[in-house]
Amino acid sequence: RLENINATCVICVFLLLFILKLPMLRMRLVVLWMFCCVSAATKFGTFRHWCASRRFTFGQVDIADFVGFERGVVATAVFQPGDVLVSIPVTAMLTPLEASKQLEQYLPAEALSRLSDTNLMALALMAIDADASHPWRAYMAVLPRQFSTTLHWPEHALAALQSSATASFTAKKKDAIRRQYEQAVRPLCQLHERFCSADFAYDRFKWALSVLWSRSFSVQIGGESMGALVPFADMFNTAPPASIKLQHRMTPSALELIATAPIAAGEQIFVPYGRDAMSNGQLLMEYGFVLPDAPVKSMMLPAPPSAQPDALAAAKRQLLSALGLARSAASITDGLSCQPLTGLARYVVALSAPNYAG
Repeated sequence: RLENINATCVICVFLLLFILKLPMLRMRLVVLWMFCCVSAATKFGTFRHWCASRRFTFGQVDIADFVGFERGVVATAVFQPGDVLVSIPVTAMLTPLEASKQLEQYLPAEALSRLSDTNLMALALMAIDADASHPWRAYMAVLPRQFSTTLHWPEHALAALQSSATASFTAKKKDAIRRQYEQAVRPLCQLHERFCSADFAYDRFKWALSVLWSRSFSVQIGGESMGALVPFADMFNTAPPASIKLQHRMTPSALELIATAPIAAGEQIFVPYGRDAMSNGQLLMEYGFVLPDAPVKSMMLPAPPSAQPDALAAAKRQLLSALGLARSAASITDGLSCQPLTGLARYVVALSAPNYAG
């Protein structure tokens, strides 16, 4: 296991220090590295114990470091299609309902009902993270503190994206976060002094939203679809579809991760991110990375609608759907058409789909 591996590393480094008699500066660097190893091992070991106490069911899987991926989940034994790798009970998830329970000691029901599910969960996450003795503390300890999504890039880095619409979409997202904070979070200070503290500052709200947007799952609980933070399930990395050998299955009491193909011992296990395949622009904005072999070879383009009615809207929707652009097709209405988008569709048709040209 991870904690055993790191303990072995520490022992080996101590031996090397005595044998090689490293200079002081190098020795300090090695000791710092050792401290980080021990800290990480302790943190993830504590998290595993927390999961066990919450009645998680594990197959032979563990958390490990991977080159180019940082931390992920590894199979420590062979899995066959249909095997359940992990089962996470609903009672261990941070859902909107659980978020309300976490906040009801501070806010009246009427105030909670006015908050969106996302803001509700963000506030609960901030409150839990600020409580050093909270029962969920072990989970808070493994959540990221920094993000590489474009939401956290400096302006000069965003400018380097040049003509990509990722920069403009990111700017709109930043504006929306600031607006939500001013309209939904800041006024809570008038209802309870707890929300006047630095624990509920703008940067903390931005952090909590980043956690939710990059790690949430869509789950079905009591016949209702909702977003949720699902501990341990959010430790898996993603990859192009050919490398994904796992699917989710929701039961009334748990989320199960099930093998869809043979998985070898020592193999990193990947899960899909989102319901639909994403372009690298979307991956960069939502998760902070790109894939060399991204399944969607496209980029997001802003496309303002035309002011003129479009008599061919239905035909254009059918054309875009046939090209696999269902989301773009949904943006075309009978009254307003998106001229740049349909122009792009004609270009795609002319180059790669002559059967649709008529």
